[in-house]
Amino acid sequence: MSPLEVAKAALPLPQLMERLGLGQHAKRSARCCFHDDHSNSFSVFEGPDGAWRWNCFAGCTPNGKPGDAADFIAKLENITVGDACRRLIELAGIAKASGCSQPRSLGRARPHKIEERPPRIPCMPDSVAAAWREGVEYLQARAVISARLAASRGWPVEFAQHLILCGGVALPLHNGRRDVAFQVIAPEGERGAMTTRPVGYHVRVPGKSGEKLSWRYRPTERHDGHGIPSLPYFLGDFEKAKLLIIAEGQWDILTFCLAAGWIGDRGLWPEAVGVVGIRGASGTEAFLRHYRPYWPTGVECLVLPDGDPPGEKWYKHERSFASELLKLCRKVAVVTCEPHKDLNDMYRAEKPTPDAIRDLLAAHGMMSAESEVIA
Repeated sequence: MSPLEVAKAALPLPQLMERLGLGQHAKRSARCCFHDDHSNSFSVFEGPDGAWRWNCFAGCTPNGKPGDAADFIAKLENITVGDACRRLIELAGIAKASGCSQPRSLGRARPHKIEERPPRIPCMPDSVAAAWREGVEYLQARAVISARLAASRGWPVEFAQHLILCGGVALPLHNGRRDVAFQVIAPEGERGAMTTRPVGYHVRVPGKSGEKLSWRYRPTERHDGHGIPSLPYFLGDFEKAKLLIIAEGQWDILTFCLAAGWIGDRGLWPEAVGVVGIRGASGTEAFLRHYRPYWPTGVECLVLPDGDPPGEKWYKHERSFASELLKLCRKVAVVTCEPHKDLNDMYRAEKPTPDAIRDLLAAHGMMSAESEVIA
């Protein structure tokens, strides 16, 4: 497959639109995002050949025919189709290319052993993908929920709105009830050209008889014929990272990025930083097993464990998570959240600023005051 074909498979049109903040239009019948549409003249659909296309019955599609993901980007950003191909390849996490057919290797020689890749995870079942998309649309159509989400995390409302509009979180129907869910993404492909693919989602569900909330995965063996590993929530370009920041949970790592000023409407992402939200204290094993084959060379790592007994296991034992990272990274620093339970509690209590985050990283020799990663 060419890089463009790989990109289309890794980032189907509906998910591309969600990433571009247009997820509310990614359905079979919607208002067009290219003209002042007073009726549902826009459609996103999967053709008999399995390819995703879009159409505007008012004439916004190229040459009056349904377009693909590259045509969508070309129309949205007013660029040539060739430039749109390259843009799609970059958005999908494929190696940056000088054209649409020749990938450029991003890898470098690694001093540590490259382990055999785990078996490929099956594709997300159609029913699970549909439940995720419906959950995104449900959440985006209810603005009041963004205020509740922000209040539960101590975030500004604008940040919660940004997260929802980007399709970064959903509210799917699960066992007759709705609660927050995050997608689960799997890495795959050749080293130097790692791609990612959604394989399911991680949903918070209420327990029986008033029990506390817990997290579950879809798909499951029982309902869908196969399950998925507890792969982490990840932002950034893993193979190009010079600095990895690892915390327990999707909420925690999003809160860290918010405090650092890296994401949100006015956020500026540091190019060589990757952030990892481990799903549960024991999810470190799945993270290392699936991401080790793509481990970046000479990377430094900041580990932010929870301030509880499971968090202590990340660094207080001989075969801890931190000790495993030391075998892979140039430098590893562990910073606890004490006296707080986790990063979210610390953020609510202290509201750290981007300057405070830069000072923290600089104190461990990992980032300069200008927010540039130290090579």
